[in-house]
Amino acid sequence: TLRNKGQRRPKITYHENKENIWKIYESINLASETFFMSSYERIEKHFPGATQKWIDDYLKRRIHIKGKHLVPNSPFELDAIKKISITGQEVRYLPEIKSFDMDFSLYDNKLALTSLEEEPFIVLIESESLVNSIRPIFEIAWEKGKEIK
Repeated sequence: TLRNKGQRRPKITYHENKENIWKIYESINLASETFFMSSYERIEKHFPGATQKWIDDYLKRRIHIKGKHLVPNSPFELDAIKKISITGQEVRYLPEIKSFDMDFSLYDNKLALTSLEEEPFIVLIESESLVNSIRPIFEIAWEKGKEIK
């Protein structure tokens, strides 16, 4: 049911524990270009120090990713993307949105959906056609985003 005739079925994996989620996050860092719609506050709740580690690794050139980071409008998130912006990453926030319960990462031919509620999990979908279809939605959200001042 997940594929149309003549097309390959997407590969879908589900991971529940923090160790496996972190492994997926680290694999995202290997992509050349990534689009993030994230709650760094929620990431920090589950992975304390993760944002600063990512910034430090980027500044030390351990990570070479070109990223767009879109966050909700809250003091924590605005502070986080100000810090991220020193790495040369593109950052914006959505003025009307106060929080995200999910983290979305679009990269290569993959879409990672991470629930950042009390019991975190990540669903990774590998599908070039899905990524190509959803990318315009991410771009629309990006255009609605505001640059930090």
